[in-house]
Formats: sequence, structure tokens, C-alpha cells
Amino acid sequence: MNKQYLENLALKINVKSGGRNTVLNDAFEKRIPLVTDMPTIIFGVDVTHPQPGEDLSPSIAAVVASMDWPWVTRYRGIVSAQVHREEIIQDLFKVIEDPQKGKRPAGMIRELLVAFFKSTV
Repeated sequence: MNKQYLENLALKINVKSGGRNTVLNDAFEKRIPLVTDMPTIIFGVDVTHPQPGEDLSPSIAAVVASMDWPWVTRYRGIVSAQVHREEIIQDLFKVIEDPQKGKRPAGMIRELLVAFFKSTV
């Protein structure tokens, strides 16, 4: 095994065990301008579509969110297949029927918000 392979392996193990491989020095020194002093989550959303002529393939929607305020170096994402060529993400917000709790909010955004709040507490 060469040195580069072992370094890459160590980076992967570090991330999977909850560590950070990179952090901006400006974040540590509090020089990055903040919109607020409150913990903030940053979302990214995109929908990608199949090639023209592929009429049966679904479109793919993805949402990512930052999980470690204020460094913003860890992200979590959710991917969902949806109706062909649909630009509006169907699973972004939704309500599910829970037999014990009745109707409750669900969807991609809620799942990421729950993960964010668990990571900031």
C-alpha cells in the first residue's frame, strides 16, 4: 500500500466517524460575516432530468443541508425520484398519516431540519 492510498483511507474513516477533514481558518477566527448569531442551516436544492428522448425515466430531485454551524463543512443530503420532467420537487414538504399521532409534517426538508437541530444541541 502506498502513502496516498493510506491518507485517502484515513480521510474517509475520519469523516465516517464524525470528524472534519477541512475547516476554513476564517471560520475559526470568526471573520466570516454572519447573517445571524443564531444557528443557521444552509439548503441547496436541484432537480436533474433524463436526456431528451428518454420518456420513461424519472427526474431526480436532491436536497442538501449544512449540519454544523458556523463552520458549514458537513452536509447531509436526500435524493428522491419523481415524475418525468417535473421541476417542482414533490417530496419537499408533505403530510403523512400516522395511525397513532394523526397527520404530521414530513418530507425532505423536515428530515433535514430534524437532523440539523439534533446536531446543534
